[in-house]
Amino acid sequence: KKKKMALNNIIYFNHASPHNNQTQLETIVQWNINSLFKKLPDIHRIIADFQPLALCLQETNLKNNNNPTLKNYQGYFKNRSNQNRASRGVCILVSTSTEHETIPLNTHLEAIAIKITSNYNQKITLCNLYAPDSTDLNLIDIENLIKQLPRPFILLGDFNSRNTLWGSNFTDTRGKTIEKLLESDSIVLLNNGHYTRHNATHNSFSAIDLSIASSSLGGSIDWSVQTSYNSSDHWPITLKLLKSQPAETTSPKWLLKNPDWCAFSNMVDSQLATKQFENLFQPNPHTGIDNIVETFSNIITESTEYTIGKSQPYFQKKRVPWWNEDCKAAIQNYKKALNRFKKTKLLADHIELKKCKAISRQIINISKTESWRCFTSSINHKTSANLMWSKINSIKGNNRTQTKTLNFQNKTLTDKKEIADAFGSFFQSNNSNENYNNDFVTLKTTIETNSPIKYEADYPDNPINSPLTINELNTSLINKRSKSTGPDGIPFSFLQNLSQSALNFLLKIFNYIWINNTFPKQWRTSHIIPITKPGKSPFEIINYRPISLLNTMSKTLESIINTRLTWYLETNKLLSPHQFGFRKNRSSIDPLTTIHTNICDALEKKNHLLMVSLDIAKAYDTVWKHRVLSSLQKWNLKGNILKFTNNFLTDRTFEVKAGHTLSSTFETENGLPQGSSISVTLFLIAINDISNNIKPPVKTILYADDCNIYCSGSNIKTTCSLIQKAINNVSQWSAETGFQFSPSKCKSVLFTHQKKIKVSEIKMQEKTLPNTNSVRLLGLTFDHKLNWKEHLKKLKTNTTKKLNIIKSVSHFKWGADRKTLLILYNALVQSTLDYGSTIYSLTNSNTLKILNTVQNAGIRMAIGAFRSSPVDSLLCEAHCLPLDIRQKFLITKYAAKKMSTPQTRMTEIISKPYHDHSSKTKPFHIKLHEILDEISFNIKNIQTIETISTIPPWNFNHIEVNIELIHFNKKDTPHSQIINFFHEILNNEFKNYYHFYTDASKTTNDVGFATTHFESNTLHKIAPYSSIYTAETFAILEAISISLSTPHEKILILSDSMSAITSIANIHTKCNLARSIQNIILATNKIIKLMWIPSHVGIPGNELADELATKAVRSPDTKIYPHVTYEDVIHTLKTKFHSLWQTRWEKQTNNKLNQIKTYTKKWQIPPINLTRHEETMITRVRIRHTRLTHSHLMRKEPEPVCETCLCALSVKHIFLECPTYQHARTESNINTTSLKESLGPGQESKIVDFIKRADLTTSL
Repeated sequence: KKKKMALNNIIYFNHASPHNNQTQLETIVQWNINSLFKKLPDIHRIIADFQPLALCLQETNLKNNNNPTLKNYQGYFKNRSNQNRASRGVCILVSTSTEHETIPLNTHLEAIAIKITSNYNQKITLCNLYAPDSTDLNLIDIENLIKQLPRPFILLGDFNSRNTLWGSNFTDTRGKTIEKLLESDSIVLLNNGHYTRHNATHNSFSAIDLSIASSSLGGSIDWSVQTSYNSSDHWPITLKLLKSQPAETTSPKWLLKNPDWCAFSNMVDSQLATKQFENLFQPNPHTGIDNIVETFSNIITESTEYTIGKSQPYFQKKRVPWWNEDCKAAIQNYKKALNRFKKTKLLADHIELKKCKAISRQIINISKTESWRCFTSSINHKTSANLMWSKINSIKGNNRTQTKTLNFQNKTLTDKKEIADAFGSFFQSNNSNENYNNDFVTLKTTIETNSPIKYEADYPDNPINSPLTINELNTSLINKRSKSTGPDGIPFSFLQNLSQSALNFLLKIFNYIWINNTFPKQWRTSHIIPITKPGKSPFEIINYRPISLLNTMSKTLESIINTRLTWYLETNKLLSPHQFGFRKNRSSIDPLTTIHTNICDALEKKNHLLMVSLDIAKAYDTVWKHRVLSSLQKWNLKGNILKFTNNFLTDRTFEVKAGHTLSSTFETENGLPQGSSISVTLFLIAINDISNNIKPPVKTILYADDCNIYCSGSNIKTTCSLIQKAINNVSQWSAETGFQFSPSKCKSVLFTHQKKIKVSEIKMQEKTLPNTNSVRLLGLTFDHKLNWKEHLKKLKTNTTKKLNIIKSVSHFKWGADRKTLLILYNALVQSTLDYGSTIYSLTNSNTLKILNTVQNAGIRMAIGAFRSSPVDSLLCEAHCLPLDIRQKFLITKYAAKKMSTPQTRMTEIISKPYHDHSSKTKPFHIKLHEILDEISFNIKNIQTIETISTIPPWNFNHIEVNIELIHFNKKDTPHSQIINFFHEILNNEFKNYYHFYTDASKTTNDVGFATTHFESNTLHKIAPYSSIYTAETFAILEAISISLSTPHEKILILSDSMSAITSIANIHTKCNLARSIQNIILATNKIIKLMWIPSHVGIPGNELADELATKAVRSPDTKIYPHVTYEDVIHTLKTKFHSLWQTRWEKQTNNKLNQIKTYTKKWQIPPINLTRHEETMITRVRIRHTRLTHSHLMRKEPEPVCETCLCALSVKHIFLECPTYQHARTESNINTTSLKESLGPGQESKIVDFIKRADLTTSL
């Protein structure tokens, strides 16, 4: 034995592992797992413990096309296809952060090979082999396999070969074969003599799992058996590559869970005073904007570190969530028993070993189950939104793993700094002049030299260049929710919690930059985070896109300037009407609806429509800065705003942040800074005139850089000719602007019902554009027949995948609660179904039924209903509109929105007159007319919403209101005292003001309002479905409109509606009507103020207004006010469609739930807190479809019969009739009058108690 142990090619190692908190080793795991699906939790544990580059598994026992997926790992499988059942097989799971490629093998052995690149750039071939006892294993086959493996390699697996050389108790024929193989000087055996398998049945140990490597790897691998994993009869083996690398540590983060903002704000104020920050703005040759910004940033960060603090960086070893002290103790007991039995070989110790192994397996299985149940059950409607979505994302497996190797310029990089610099070079190349052709570079140079931008002073009275205001700053900050930080490490929350004095300093910095035409150097640099494109390899640099992080103070200033710029462009109608991207009250549905309507019109006339979808390569990165500035200058934008834009675009740099490593600094040659709101507007300016080059009858639609041109007609040759001319013009435009189209990504599609029609070749840049049967536009797939089948199939596939998330947390006994699951369904599935439904739902109703199964499955899982439950019952129980009714509601809601914003020009489509339409697919306006006729409703008189305020953002101030009388409780305070104080306010604050009193009244059938003043009264009725708030607000609007025609300069509007007054006073109000009132007040030269007064306390003007409002409602002669608000229309539409659903539900007389719940409204909230299991039981008995009563339908068995009564077993029989459960009914106080009484609202606690007493908890 000693002689054999001296063989040079058998290597025994006993290295001290350098793995600690500062370094980590790259690990490869091999394991005969004996059923992969059953051992997935153990695989997760191994990954958490070792983070292996690859796992080589044998006896996976998988069927073809049934391979599991593992988060952050790519699987390669070789399954046995000739077996009647899943058996044997091998697989290699490779980390997605590890570059790898498959190695084809020509062998009859059960083997698979992969070449991986380690993190220190060494390429190693892994060959995973399983050689069962039932097959022959000869030397020639193994040598032939080794010849096919690129070196260096590791051949590992279950060889079923025993030899005393590597630790077995005897040598068999296979062992001698492997011994013969090891005589070669080019390979070594890595085993160290430890057992790798324990056969508990035969009470024996063996070493049949081998690891054979190229001799060059022999001294650099630590081989060890991990006996703490006992779920298989084999133990996993780890092979650690003995080249360590620094361990990943967490990045320090601000401790923002419970910050002390008051202390932070006070500290900032103290630091500003101590450092005499005010003096930095004085003329001084040693100070400038860079010093001012740096000082202010340092004050914020230093104050935060002192009052809030940062987390400390630490090495965090991942653990599976179910691992606990019980699991750890059970494994330790098992290992002790194993070591004792190895020494003694006594029967008693063997029995103890098997006992410890069984106990450890049981404890681990229980821990896994309970951990998952606790995790899912912790998701409920009381969970915060952030925490809930972090839990859901962990289930979805959303993560951003950073690759450790990267291919760049035919080199494989592993050094973190080199990888970061490689990303920097790559992203820099995207905006360099190399993206332009030589002719354009020449043109660009010539124009920039001969026609430089003239930064002349603006007209003195142009208000767009006026100093920035505190209202603009507050408005910019109020809606900022991003937690991301730029290079300065300051999130928006720090700026939002500054004191008013500190905000004034920040505003002073902004105005210093704005007026002195400067820009801080710190704000020119951004941090770029490389993100892998979906479904792309993380090892190829071309598969990454950049995410830019800018300093938040810079983004705040840019937001203010962008608001001014956008207001100017929209007010003067300078942006193309064909552009729908990133513009207020416009959406991606607008261009899609326009295109769909044009296609339908063409098909109805038996014409065709030819569309070309154009793709601009690197659109954002190739914007020509000089052209943007020229456009601004041409539109008469001079002075501060032009200089600011130039400063913003000049000398931009970036650094790539790969993991925790920053790259060198790279300059940006062209393009716009990503991550800034003003960049989006500047891009719209850069691309604005593309539509000018497309002449009728060819039309164009733009959504940011998505450009589609189309033309309809009866002669295909003429249509193709017109489209070709348009493409030629667009190509010429691109040659003059620097934008480059990508012909390979451009495509054409012909929409027609004619069968024999051929499209002529359409070329761009000498390349023929492919003609396809479908095209994807803004998320919707338009097929050439416009039947939407292709899109609906993709939509079903996408939403079905999302249902798996709901399924994973919605077990009928445990999991998230019903309310949360319905929220998840709406957020994940229903929102996906809703997008574009206003268009694709215009197709045949039978085609749309493909989506019903998605809705039904999602709702059934959310509420825990049994599989046989009727669809109508599911929808009523969950209070979810049927898809067809919901789609009708969304169509009318979209139409109402567009009617309220005529500036978007969509009213031209929506207001088209109705006519009989012969085509199967109806255009939007035809379907809209049919729906409105069905519900007897009209949306033509909606109050117009101002897309862009008539008041410039720098002039937008708070509306002055007085609510002092709110401090009086009219129930406890004498009315005379309130009236006296009211007159005192009028005399002191509103002397010489002309008074208008307003009030509104609402009855069951009518709504009206009235205004009264010294000279006359005005009475109006509005739509009967309007809210009282709307009536009160309309009354104030009417009073203001009348006041504008009077000679009085000071106006006071007095109203008893606090909601209307506060909404108008709120500068950030979301009410469109209140916003219109604000614009009128701020636009006039008159002084108009508002005051709240209590009703029915004896104030004469208010009493008169109240009387007139009541008269306005009751009198048939009252003048009808012509407008309704968008909000009231939407509320009414919801009511109408729920009534439509209610009518449908009432016709379901045979539905079992209908006999208990006759309405579609939500159930009343239960008076007790229910567990998931209790919610599910109640749902099933109410729907009256349970496992006990209806599982026979799944099994195709006869209907179950009550053993006591010998009648059909049903929920009604159990709850009301069967004598077996009489005692349980009495104890639970069940009302046996009817099922409606026993299962209706408020009976939840009794239902649960009865089910438990009747011992039916596991049967339902």
